[in-house]
Amino acid sequence: AQGPGDVVAEYYQQQLEMLEGFNEMDTLTDRGCLPGLSKEEREKIARSETLAIRLSNIANMVLFAAKVYASIRSGSLAIIASTLDSLLDLLSGFILWFTAFSMQTPNPYRYPIGKRRMQPLGILVFASVMATLGLQIILESTRSLLSS
Repeated sequence: AQGPGDVVAEYYQQQLEMLEGFNEMDTLTDRGCLPGLSKEEREKIARSETLAIRLSNIANMVLFAAKVYASIRSGSLAIIASTLDSLLDLLSGFILWFTAFSMQTPNPYRYPIGKRRMQPLGILVFASVMATLGLQIILESTRSLLSS
């Protein structure tokens, strides 16, 4: 049987192991990649990620413009809902870009612990906008069904 001191010592040992795991994950997050990659490999990955993001944003803009045109021509609520979905894709990309940009500009006087919580805040804002637009589409569809 273990005494009370042994149980407490075991508890603190588990806490230290957990803290070391958290610190390791923070280090991986700060680096943005797995350890063992060379500087050139990290730069190549960063360039390919930037290119993919830009291509995705351009494709989303073209798709959004086409859907706006189709929505105006048809007046279909399904196409309007799809257009709003494309708008939300663009909005989410902008929010994530803005939060990433904001996190890269440190200000130790205004934000002494950093800006790591900016991205979850941006995701929360996006989710709120998405829920509001979804609810508005549901209300408009219901109103349209009841009036016909």
